[in-house]
Amino acid sequence: MALPLAYLLAALIVSIQPTSAARRLSGRIVYLAGAAGFAVLVLRLLPGAGDITFAWLSPSKVGAVMLALVGFIGVILHHFSERYLDGEPRRQHYDVTLLLTLTSVATVLISDHLLVVLLGWTAISLCLHGLLTFYPNRPRAALAAHKKFLFARVAELALLAAFIILRIEHGTWSVSEIVARYPVADMGLELHIAAVLIAFAALIKCAQLPTHGWLMQVVEAPTPISALLHAGIVNLGGYLLMLFGPVWLQSGPAQWLILLVAGATAVIAALSMAMRVSVKVKLAWSTCAQMALMLIECALGLFELALLHLVAHSCYKAYSFLSANTTTQVWRCVWLAPPAPPTRTTWMLSAIVAIAITGVAAVLSNKLALISPWLFMAAALTAVLAEQGSARVRRDMAFFIPLAIGIVAFYTVLKSGAGYLLGDVPAAARPVADIWVSLLVVMLFIGHIMLRHVPGNVVSRRLARRLYAGFYLDEWATYTTLAIWPLRFPTQRYPVATDHAAPFKSSSS
Repeated sequence: MALPLAYLLAALIVSIQPTSAARRLSGRIVYLAGAAGFAVLVLRLLPGAGDITFAWLSPSKVGAVMLALVGFIGVILHHFSERYLDGEPRRQHYDVTLLLTLTSVATVLISDHLLVVLLGWTAISLCLHGLLTFYPNRPRAALAAHKKFLFARVAELALLAAFIILRIEHGTWSVSEIVARYPVADMGLELHIAAVLIAFAALIKCAQLPTHGWLMQVVEAPTPISALLHAGIVNLGGYLLMLFGPVWLQSGPAQWLILLVAGATAVIAALSMAMRVSVKVKLAWSTCAQMALMLIECALGLFELALLHLVAHSCYKAYSFLSANTTTQVWRCVWLAPPAPPTRTTWMLSAIVAIAITGVAAVLSNKLALISPWLFMAAALTAVLAEQGSARVRRDMAFFIPLAIGIVAFYTVLKSGAGYLLGDVPAAARPVADIWVSLLVVMLFIGHIMLRHVPGNVVSRRLARRLYAGFYLDEWATYTTLAIWPLRFPTQRYPVATDHAAPFKSSSS
């Protein structure tokens, strides 16, 4: 309980005395909490640490990894905000709400009690609402926060119902005790309903279609808030699925709910990202697609890959948002000196090399139960090799082939390390699910080639228009949300313009 209390203490210090000295003191506490998060992870990895348990505290190693990650991100955001928000009128509101958000996240990650997990989950959403409305007079920010608020309440009600069912069926509030009893011999209707509700809550938390629109619109908030949201909060849906993996993996309806919704989201969001120009909006679509891929990995039972994906995405997305200004400069350089388009020979050579590297990695790792993850890696490597090696094939291929081999080897090692953290997970390798995900990979690869390399095609132009609008799913969700619960939009306030030309007019007259 020390970590949530540390963040809470830092929030109390800033709220009582909003001075620079108080902020420095709270910053030291945040640094200590971040170091403590890594210390907890190290202790969890020691031999025999899994036998040490405390009441209401989670023994999960995944939670320890997430705790270290959140502590690291908290330190980075606190340091970045010192100058970024210097002079903001609502700086105290930001500091207090950010620290309360970190308190709530830490509470969820360390708790082993269903009700405490739910209370922390709700507190995260309420604190995040205060951050998303940092500029309360912006109508776009108010609409995004309003939709997020309603979607979050639906997810919390679903979780509450699921937890009550699990408590009635198993007679305990302990998450670890419930998970340890799976797989069960008889998965009755009540447990199927609980599994579906958990999957439903995770989909909403990860901003999957059609509840995704708020994620693209909250870019009105300051950059550190966007970094916190995309790197440390929106991926908690994946943590929920990993925490209750043995429960919902035994339910076919829950598994297919994630495969269908997250599968459609992955393809649409990844291709829609390519149609956007705004850096923050492009990153938001990227987060939506990445969360969908992480949920698909969970639905396939690849929790070690999902954990690796979660950690890598959090670090990458925090860096991307905090360095968004340099992204514009890189885009201008590419626009001024675009690479030559890949030829058919380049595509064929890249595909052969990518398939060979991926095949060797799959055989050496002895992970051939599922084909779709390796197909996705082969498609990604093909696109990277073809597009990077298109200008100077010989020299670039000589550089990128060893780089691709190094990336695959590094990925395999990290995946094995994540598998060690998770231990034994019930197998969920269903052939139909593997075929479905493989089809999604093929659709994504074909869509990428059409939009990037043959944009003048009639089909490509029509697809691009619909992808730019997100197939109008957010418009439908917004209309439905406002019909159920209307919003009184704030009045946008602009500074009063002064008539600087008046003195010149009087003099000329």
